[in-house]
Amino acid sequence: MLDPSDRRGRMSRLIAGLPEHDQRRAAVLLETCPAIDMAMDGIRGADGMAEGALLVVESGFLLVRSLRPGARRTVVALAGAGAILLPPDSHEELQALADSSLTVVTPSAHEALLRVPGVAAVVVEGIGDQLRERQESLAQLSIIRHVERVRYKLTQLARTHGKVTGGGVRIDVPLTQRLLAEMIGSARETVSLALAELTQKGFVRREGHFYVVAVAPSNLS
Repeated sequence: MLDPSDRRGRMSRLIAGLPEHDQRRAAVLLETCPAIDMAMDGIRGADGMAEGALLVVESGFLLVRSLRPGARRTVVALAGAGAILLPPDSHEELQALADSSLTVVTPSAHEALLRVPGVAAVVVEGIGDQLRERQESLAQLSIIRHVERVRYKLTQLARTHGKVTGGGVRIDVPLTQRLLAEMIGSARETVSLALAELTQKGFVRREGHFYVVAVAPSNLS
């Protein structure tokens, strides 16, 4: 069991936009919930989170990876600050792509929080965002040409985690070819060839630890 005292007085992003009265009411409930800090590249399984109803990413950036026996290692979700996730099951793990912190919302706190005006809407919106991303990711697996899978995945990431720059949209996720391969169900070598082709066509370029895609922001809505 995780120690709720690990919260160290941090206010949860789950309630940041609520009216002050509701914020105070919800904060009392969240103070009973454990907090987890993860260093960059840290990995955690279901241990210590199985008792949670929801996870709230307070800072940093995380991925959820499926480790089903006999299947490819697959990244099934990405989550930045403010995102809401379900706790990993026994065949999943969380990996921090940056120093990260999250709140484990316990079932009792979750039930009480949903009675606070505004919290239910925030939870539904957060889960809806994750569901839309996963549905889009599943649809990409039906694309036969791997170079097009990579193109669609980069476009999705630019829309959900991108920042407009002078030369396109920078994906603010520290992607490696291996991670990108795990997102689209391809081998790393296949992704490397696809990125080379897309780079040659001017669709994507590498800037430090990040990719920049040549997509107009108006085409990402």
